[in-house]
Amino acid sequence: YQRRVHGGKPLISKVPLPDATSSDIPSGWAGLLRIPRVIILGLVMGMAMQGTGINAVMFYAPKFMTMGGITHRMFGSILVMLWNFLMAVLALVVLNKVNRRILLLTGLGLMALVLLLLDPVYGLIHNGTIGNSWCIVLLFLFVTGFEFGPGTLFAVVVNEIIPEPVLALASPLIGTSMGMMGILVAFVFPAMERDLGSNVFFIFGSIAVVVWVYIFLCLPEARGKSRQEVTKRVTEGNWIVIKDSLK
Repeated sequence: YQRRVHGGKPLISKVPLPDATSSDIPSGWAGLLRIPRVIILGLVMGMAMQGTGINAVMFYAPKFMTMGGITHRMFGSILVMLWNFLMAVLALVVLNKVNRRILLLTGLGLMALVLLLLDPVYGLIHNGTIGNSWCIVLLFLFVTGFEFGPGTLFAVVVNEIIPEPVLALASPLIGTSMGMMGILVAFVFPAMERDLGSNVFFIFGSIAVVVWVYIFLCLPEARGKSRQEVTKRVTEGNWIVIKDSLK
C-alpha cells in the first residue's frame, strides 16, 4: 500500500505488487531443481508425443491400407500424409479457440481408444466379422487424435509451462528426452512386434491411458493466462488441477 496526500487529506491507495514468482527461480541447473513439477509434466508430454506409438502405427500403416483394399503402397502413403497434413492445419485453426487441456485430453483419449481397439479389430477382420475398411478408419482416427493432441500441442504446452528463467535450458532438455524416447521406441518396436504381433498396441494404449490420467490431474490450463500466472500455478500450491477442466 502507498499513502498519498491530496488536498491535505491522506489517501490510501492499493499499488499492485509485482509477481515475484519468476524472479525467485534462478537460471541454470539450480532453477531446474526448483521446478520438479514442470520437468515431470514436460517428460510426460514427451511420452505423449513418442511413447504412445505414433511411429509404430505409421509403421503398420501400409499393412492397414492394404487390408482396407488400397493395395498401391505409394497411393496409400500419400493418403495418410495428406490426412495428417489436413488434421494438423485444422488443429492449428482451433488451437486458440479451445482450451489446451480439452484439446489435448480429447486427442490423447482418441489415440488411447484406437490403440486399445486395434488388436481386437484386427482379429475381427481376420474372422470376417467386420469389414476390412475398419483398419483405415482406425488409422485415420489415430492420426486425427495425434494431431489434435500431442502432435500440435507438445511445443505449445511445454513453452507455456516452463518459467522464463529456465526456458532456454529446460526446453531443449525436454525436447532431447522426447527424441531419445522416439529412438528407443524405434529400436524396441520391431522385436516387440515380432514377439507380440498386433498385441503390442495394448502396451502403447496402456501408456496413453496413464499419460491421459496424469495430464488430466496435473496439467494446468494456460490459454488466456500470462506467463507469470502459469508460472505461479505450476510452482505453487497443489499439483492436482482437476478444477481447470471445469473452467
